[in-house]
Amino acid sequence: MLRLPIAGSNFWSLLATETARRSGVAHCNDGDLQYVAVGASSQLHIVRRTSEELFSATVQRESLAYKLKVVANGNLWGLTNSGYTDVIMGHDPVPSDETTIEGHIIQNGMLRAGKAEPNLYYIAFDPSKAERCHKVAATETSEIILRRYNLKSWDEILSNPINFGFKTKRTNKKTKKFDPTLIQPGDEFKVQTPTEAYSFGRGNPPAGGHITAMGGLTPMIIGGLKYGTGNKYASGVPAGAPATGEPTQKYKPYLTQRNDARYTGQAAKTGERGGKAAVALCRSAKTLLVLVVPHNSKTGLSADGLRDKLAAVGVEDALMMDGSDSVMLMVNRAWQVLQDDNKDEGTTVGLAFK
Repeated sequence: MLRLPIAGSNFWSLLATETARRSGVAHCNDGDLQYVAVGASSQLHIVRRTSEELFSATVQRESLAYKLKVVANGNLWGLTNSGYTDVIMGHDPVPSDETTIEGHIIQNGMLRAGKAEPNLYYIAFDPSKAERCHKVAATETSEIILRRYNLKSWDEILSNPINFGFKTKRTNKKTKKFDPTLIQPGDEFKVQTPTEAYSFGRGNPPAGGHITAMGGLTPMIIGGLKYGTGNKYASGVPAGAPATGEPTQKYKPYLTQRNDARYTGQAAKTGERGGKAAVALCRSAKTLLVLVVPHNSKTGLSADGLRDKLAAVGVEDALMMDGSDSVMLMVNRAWQVLQDDNKDEGTTVGLAFK
């Protein structure tokens, strides 16, 4: 595990170097905070326990079967009365149907488990959006195409034929190489757009197609806007801006933090040293992060501190999973953080990438 603080203008370039050096999976720490970075082309995978076994056993088996890069615990959950009794009576797995899952779990486009939670948030992966076929319009230049797909240069995609391919090659007669200035209207090409396959939002996650999604999560950052305790605004906001609730259009341009009651409750419950787990996406760096602060850490990190670290380095979307002694982390099939024994008996859902 490499010590790499989540800070500074060169954070993503340093992390990219470590990710490449570690075959696409970088396990790092920032004090008590552990985090794992994988490329945005990684696919979301839901680990779901459906039999009477410890959740750790389910995680180990699926990590091996699906070659999972990283697994953390998932959304909020509870127990039925009989499930609660089962937990306190001994160390044996609770039947999976005795666990109540907050938020919908979507696998292969279909609702597989969980209850509706329209006021919580979701992460969704739609593989159909991971690659785009593009037909060049009459007004498009090569520079416009680069901006459309957030690319710095043509070299970024020309160096990897999996990411890019034209039906008609536009080759410079002198250099015998592809020349983007020769692109013509009507030319068609395909390009990988991995970050567009991921969406974060409020309500129940979308279904259909081959979507994988997890609802029942707590917002930290959505579309670049921080969530927390109370609405906060930039200087110059007109008088009367609401401290909570949805601001009207008059105030939205000044909004820097959106109030969220579930965030407030979870942040207060876990405090500085309580366990925390989160998932984040930096679209500009094309990198996914899974982050865990182990329960009862020496110094710990508050929910606000974790959120602000991510916002400071340009993360556009981040969600919290269940916290406290429910947090867990497996990296490349090796345990890094284990759940409390009682939570291992009752947990049925984990978030993973493969």
